[in-house]
Amino acid sequence: MLNSMPRPTRANPPPASTSRLIYTNVLTSVGYCLLGFATEFLAIPPDYATPVWPAAGLALTMVLIHGRRVLPGVFIGAVVANAIITLWQGHELGYRQLLLAVMIAVGATLQAAITAALILRNQQQQGLLDDERAMIRFVLLAGPVGCLISATNGATQLSLFGVIHWSLWSSNWLTWWIGDAVGTLLVTPALLKILKPQLRRGSVHPLVISAPSLIMLMLVVGSFYYVRDLGEEKRYSSTAEYGGQIAAEIRWQLREAHFALKAMQGLYYSSDYITSEEFDRFSRHLQLTMPGLQALEWAPKITADQRAQVEARMRRQGFPNFEFIHRTQNGELIAAEPRPVYFPILYVYPYETNKRVHGLDIHQLSYRRDEILDAIQNNLTVFSSPMRLVQGGKDFSYIVFTPVYHLDHLTADQASNGGKQKSAGMNEVLGLVQVVVRFRDIVDQITDRLHLDKVSLSVYDINDRSRPVLLWGEEKQASRYRWSTEFPLHNRLLQLHIEPNPQMLKDVSQWQTYGLLIGGLLYVAMLEFMLLSLSSRHSIIERQVAEKTQELERAKESAELANRAKTEFLANMSHELRTPLNGIIGFTRRILKNESASLSPRAQESLEVVTRNSLHLLTLINDLLDLSKVEAGKFMLELSRFDVVEMLREVEAQFALDATSKGLHWVVNIPSQPLQINADRQRLMQVLINLVGNAIKFTHQGEVCLEVAERSVNGVGGIEFAVRDTGMGIAREDIPRLFNKFEQLKNRNQGSLRGTGLGLALAKEIITLHQGTVRVESTPGSGSVFYVWIPLQ
Repeated sequence: MLNSMPRPTRANPPPASTSRLIYTNVLTSVGYCLLGFATEFLAIPPDYATPVWPAAGLALTMVLIHGRRVLPGVFIGAVVANAIITLWQGHELGYRQLLLAVMIAVGATLQAAITAALILRNQQQQGLLDDERAMIRFVLLAGPVGCLISATNGATQLSLFGVIHWSLWSSNWLTWWIGDAVGTLLVTPALLKILKPQLRRGSVHPLVISAPSLIMLMLVVGSFYYVRDLGEEKRYSSTAEYGGQIAAEIRWQLREAHFALKAMQGLYYSSDYITSEEFDRFSRHLQLTMPGLQALEWAPKITADQRAQVEARMRRQGFPNFEFIHRTQNGELIAAEPRPVYFPILYVYPYETNKRVHGLDIHQLSYRRDEILDAIQNNLTVFSSPMRLVQGGKDFSYIVFTPVYHLDHLTADQASNGGKQKSAGMNEVLGLVQVVVRFRDIVDQITDRLHLDKVSLSVYDINDRSRPVLLWGEEKQASRYRWSTEFPLHNRLLQLHIEPNPQMLKDVSQWQTYGLLIGGLLYVAMLEFMLLSLSSRHSIIERQVAEKTQELERAKESAELANRAKTEFLANMSHELRTPLNGIIGFTRRILKNESASLSPRAQESLEVVTRNSLHLLTLINDLLDLSKVEAGKFMLELSRFDVVEMLREVEAQFALDATSKGLHWVVNIPSQPLQINADRQRLMQVLINLVGNAIKFTHQGEVCLEVAERSVNGVGGIEFAVRDTGMGIAREDIPRLFNKFEQLKNRNQGSLRGTGLGLALAKEIITLHQGTVRVESTPGSGSVFYVWIPLQ
């Protein structure tokens, strides 16, 4: 295929000097790396391919222009780009990863070489984009056909190296193929026009033609990021929902141990003596209803002089080798040494799987002694520290136990309250009932019901946060989708981490996100081809221009007339909109003042509504016009030196009636001495009126206060106004959106708030023009404080 490339011609010059050849290859490698790394920001996990790969378009362009002399640059650039992406994704760059990058680079290089050969077969460079037929041929060969090579090679290499499972081959191949095709169609035509002047048609510069495509590209990428963020939130929320179910199941399974324990405690409070057979029958029923329990045990308190009698009785009951035992430091089980008090496991169910602990003196175990004493003294139900059992196994288990006291120790009130008392000692305790819960059994109980194969589950006991105990799973590096929670379990604190596996991430559909990006980029590519087609026919259009000159002149005059009309409309908008409103407000107020006695209550109320709505509309128009001036850079401040005290008195008088009508305490702390400032008095007054009006509007009881004080910021003297209220307050997450135009916050009890969201946005713009600042402090349910600071000069 490479031999079919054209011989050196004016369009395809012979090799240049060695230095220029090296420069071209280095430029190709660097460009490939930069484009490849930048495109990684468009990837959506768990896919390893991105839905657009403009580096493929750069490689094809360079080979079309410079021939196979730049293939080393393409290969090196592809190797380095894939190695950088491997590091960027958090993987180590070992031998296998580097070999994988080389194999992927081989596919990218072959794709550029073969595709260029197919395009240039029986076609000179000058005719690549000459007309619609040539462009269609170029589109088919450069995109769908040529890009089959790298996609097939890349997806296969990822599967061979074990990076992805073979079940994901087709989805990665499709993403890879689309990414290369879109990247090629997007980049190659534009670069050919820029780097190869012979391909240009007409007098229009290719950068001018590419401007609309660039704008559309920015819009498409921006939309993609927005939709991708929504998809990320959806994936996390799915993980969180799934994790919440798992956490609830684990908590319920562990609480069953507590229920079983209380049932066993009730058994011993209901009878003076429980035989081994009675204990087994009762425990068998409990385990049938609560299959997560590994063992149920009874450990009575036995004194030294009772030991021989108890051991003999147990041997007569069918346990010929029974004796009190304890566990040595190296894990051996030997006969218990003499001691004043024992708590041997006398009854255990099921016996066969737990017979190693039969007779074990749990009070002798140093790592449990303090917990046992605490439980006895305070009548507590205790979850032990996670431990590996004497019965064997590497899994962690919890031993849940509670004391049983002599009935004559419990007063009548204590007995009716479940046997609780303030304190007790060894003389009052009868023994301990305990259940053993192996954490693996808990997880097995919920595996089939909740499909734990979809996630990686890690559960820690974090009572000692400096040394957490991993109860289940394995330690993994946190991903962006990790969901975690902590929950108490009596005296223990557990932490749960949920990591979704790739299949679960794919279950949350991401093709709508890819569809937006791919469709948008294809639209940009088609727009670019359309503009290139128009450019190639520019010379034909120029010949037709003369025939259309007169018509275009008339159209120009019409456009100029329309433009002048628009200018005049904008110039008169303020007067034309505000004058009728001022008239409505004035006449309505006059009627309310002079004719109120003759008006019916309903008519008077209607006129008051007209006045309020007209004032609201006038304020809205003023705010809109002011914001338009700010955005157009035509908003000018009229600075003058004035006394702040007089302005505060005006604000106090303006809101006195509004505050009184709502039953609010309206306070203005006016300085005793004049306070001069150099600012736009009208605009500053407008800001304060807006803030105080909002405070009164959203405060239903309590007070609204306006304060002023001198304060320096970064060594600059200034005045700070503070508007305090005792209203509903603002949530912390809503404060950053408070000053956005046309955005109103919502209150969960009141729904959407009235207004347009312009007042605070305009207030911030006015204070910013004064080189000042606006900040907010708020506590939901307690009120808010708005601070406005402006410099004195």
